[in-house]
Amino acid sequence: MIRPQLPGSFMRRSAAFAAVLLGAFGGLAVQLARIHLGGHAEAVQAAASQGYAVIRMPGIRGTILDSSGAALAVSLPARTVCADLSAIRDPKAAAEALAPVLKMPAGEIERRLSEKSRGWIYLKRRVDPEIADAIRDLKIPGIVFEREGRRVYPLRSTAAHAIGFAGADDIGLEGLEKTMDVFLRGENGFVRLRKDASGRLLALSANDVLSEPPSRGLTVHLTLDSTIQLIAEAELAKMASQYRAKGATAIVMDVESGAILAMACIPAYDAQRPGSVPPEYRRNRAITDVYEPGSTNKTFIVAWALEKGRIGPETPIFCENGAWRIGYRTLHDVHAYGALPVSMVIAKSSNIGAAKIGLLLGIDRVYEAERLFGFGEPTGIELPGEAGGILRPRRFWKNDSVVSVSIGQEVAVTPIQLVRAYAAVANGGWLLRPRIVSHMSDVDGNIVKKTSREVVRRVISQQTSDIMREMLVKAVEDGTGKSAKCDLYSIGGKTGTAQKAIGGTYSREAYVASFCGFAPAEKPVLVCLVTCDEPSKGIGYYGGTVAAPTASAILRRSLLHLGVTPRPLQQDKTIPNIASVSAAVPATRAASSIARVAPSSSSAVPASERR
Repeated sequence: MIRPQLPGSFMRRSAAFAAVLLGAFGGLAVQLARIHLGGHAEAVQAAASQGYAVIRMPGIRGTILDSSGAALAVSLPARTVCADLSAIRDPKAAAEALAPVLKMPAGEIERRLSEKSRGWIYLKRRVDPEIADAIRDLKIPGIVFEREGRRVYPLRSTAAHAIGFAGADDIGLEGLEKTMDVFLRGENGFVRLRKDASGRLLALSANDVLSEPPSRGLTVHLTLDSTIQLIAEAELAKMASQYRAKGATAIVMDVESGAILAMACIPAYDAQRPGSVPPEYRRNRAITDVYEPGSTNKTFIVAWALEKGRIGPETPIFCENGAWRIGYRTLHDVHAYGALPVSMVIAKSSNIGAAKIGLLLGIDRVYEAERLFGFGEPTGIELPGEAGGILRPRRFWKNDSVVSVSIGQEVAVTPIQLVRAYAAVANGGWLLRPRIVSHMSDVDGNIVKKTSREVVRRVISQQTSDIMREMLVKAVEDGTGKSAKCDLYSIGGKTGTAQKAIGGTYSREAYVASFCGFAPAEKPVLVCLVTCDEPSKGIGYYGGTVAAPTASAILRRSLLHLGVTPRPLQQDKTIPNIASVSAAVPATRAASSIARVAPSSSSAVPASERR
């Protein structure tokens, strides 16, 4: 019998098919052997995991409190409405029932509930518990809830630039909410629920539910005093409105500890609705904005010259009758002065007198003074985005830089840098690290982390500090800061009116008016800086006119709030007499020639008129 011959291609295909079958059965045999010999537990775990759904339970964000325990940021209970799409039987009916409760269009809800490919979605984040209860009463299969916290800022815009805000995922985005995020954020928890073959969640007894409860983050206690903060904001807003300012800042600092009691900025914004304003409104000008300090910088040059024995408080300085030609530039004073003692150079804010004192110090020591008082580097306050200011390295200084810096040009500072430098002048010479966080505590109230007074370095002696306090009191009583006089407390301080550099030249229309002062002058408790960015020149733009009254009002009201005894009850306490203090200062080596001191050289720099 002759057997038919099969084609070679058929034989090859048959052989390949047989090899595939043998391979499949072989693989199945190996898998069965692996399960029976050692992979049983793993297979059981994989099967079990497919029968459960894990619902996340976000950690509860910690609270931010002021120094008296008033809540500045707190997380309230909320629910996020979720949908297990595999369990939604009728998307249209569910959408029509949910729309009036969630205040969302029914069509949008139906569209989202019909996206079967996604499996699980968020319908609405952070609804009030009452709304969640109303939805729960509808008993819609597949609608479930996640527990979350809803961040609330009870005082809304108060201290918003310092507090910042948290985003939709409870992550700090700006301010202290950002820098303290790692401490504020709680640990997430979870709930594991069983599902049926269709993927629908099953309602089980408590014994069938595996869960890990979420934890609460730490409570952050600040040095801010809400009352002083409200005072600063109210006075600042009044000033900004009156002088039609582009912006403004106010900082109140404890002279001895470096604690920040208030930090206010204009424009303001509502921390509950941060997206309702342009991003620049949320900028914390107190730590990010740099500006030339103008005449407020003269204080540090004079203090260092006193410290180094180059001058005494009564050393006469010839102020050239209001105009002094130096090479290609001419320095001007607002008023023409002849010979003034150093104390009156500060009081009258003479540019010419300050420049001559800087020249007596010399370029290296003027640079040294700026560095020692903390300019050119961040202060280290617990806030994001702090600028370091501008202080060029010494090698880039020109010969006439000493003149410019002595009157507050060629150097740019932040408000927080300036206020801490004035605190050092007032507190005996101690440069402190500003701090806005007092301590942190856990859910049981136990303190887990605490900040304290931190000395960066000592800049001047107690003796120099005493002399400078008296000079700055004279600047308020008899000088450019007269509008800062206070009926209840003696105030010492210095005005500044700095031309803004625009397009590479100094503007004669745009100024920063400022005043930094401390009180009570006999034993300073608070130091306050007020800056006003571009006040209307037609209304008033000098620091003594614009900023000094505002700083005085803030100091007065804040000291009364703190219970500091007013001046009528302190008549037996006086500031050290300037003559008696100066008697102990070494005689200046330049007293005989200081009246006609001149720089060795200069370059063309725009003239400036400052007070």
